[in-house]
Amino acid sequence: MTEARLWLIRIQSAPHEGQRATLGVDAALACGAFGQSAALLLEGGGRQLLQEAAQPDAADRNLYKLVASLPLYDIDTVYISDAGGEDSPVDQPTDLRVVFVNSSEVAELVSTSRHVLSF
Repeated sequence: MTEARLWLIRIQSAPHEGQRATLGVDAALACGAFGQSAALLLEGGGRQLLQEAAQPDAADRNLYKLVASLPLYDIDTVYISDAGGEDSPVDQPTDLRVVFVNSSEVAELVSTSRHVLSF
């Protein structure tokens, strides 16, 4: 995990509790669309982005599907923080690798990234 990245996108907000999670996913997609090296880290309520059943009605954007499309933007790994004692299950999209990280590994992700955006 010591690979240096240009961008680390940290999403701590639950989907559809305001726009923060949506903005975080959009930032990750934008990084990938412009050929930037990026990683996505889901923490706290952000872990719900990988719960397909927790997604909205058809009127809202389905963030699970957007996160599942990250490999199309050259982001093939999503890191999930196991800090906070949350045992919420995650659904693993087929082309996306999900890696659970502890607090020291989160610190390493932050320190090896040039830019860190938190949502």
